[in-house]
Amino acid sequence: MVASIQYPHIMNVSFAAQASIKNENGDWLKPNGTSELNNLRCRVEPNSKGSYTNGQDGKKIEFSSLIFIEGRIETIPIGSEIKVLEGEEVILETSSLKFSRDFFHSRLWV
Repeated sequence: MVASIQYPHIMNVSFAAQASIKNENGDWLKPNGTSELNNLRCRVEPNSKGSYTNGQDGKKIEFSSLIFIEGRIETIPIGSEIKVLEGEEVILETSSLKFSRDFFHSRLWV
């Protein structure tokens, strides 16, 4: 019998360290640094049915994959850079569309 691994992939995430702010002229400024979450155990499931999910604004979001992440992790902001590895091979490199933290795992739509 072959043992099944629930989270066979490793995910690395990179996102802005702080929210954008306005300067004294009212112009938006990009944050200076970035934060990273590395070596997160996960499982990528492609959206082979062409399903949609609802965004925070209620609009439909078409996504290419849903990533299940082991445990409850800190929030991954929309637009974060996502890289998923299977062993040494990069199997997915994209940006985040939606994040959800559940009781036993977290989910990320990309």
